[in-house]
Amino acid sequence: MGAALPPRQRLTRTVVVGLVSILALLSIMLMADLVIALGAEACGHPDANSNCYPWSPHAEGPIEGAWNYHSKSLYLFAGGVHLTFVVTAMLTMIRWRNLRGILVAVCLLGTHGVAHAWADQAIGSRTDIIELSDLPKLL
Repeated sequence: MGAALPPRQRLTRTVVVGLVSILALLSIMLMADLVIALGAEACGHPDANSNCYPWSPHAEGPIEGAWNYHSKSLYLFAGGVHLTFVVTAMLTMIRWRNLRGILVAVCLLGTHGVAHAWADQAIGSRTDIIELSDLPKLL
């Protein structure tokens, strides 16, 4: 039988397993949402059913001003970026399995949060940015 891990390593391992589990669940949810969104129509579309998405630069309610709801292409792009950051953070923790991996993952997710907040400020109120190809207008 192998030697027992010291308490600090045991705690780190427990934290890594817990965080990886949460990020894995989040990754599955993001992937499922992207697959559903890929086949969905905008709620204003004549063929839309009850599973439509409120894509429009003039959306109201809780998504008002959310740039990633301006169009389907922006929504899918933002979802892909979310998924990339979450999976990268998860793989970082799996690779290093120590405090460094946790810190790098937290920094990745924090950077992603700041970038998303910036995008909400920069794009959210602009109705001229409707498609992914319109993003260069920010430069």
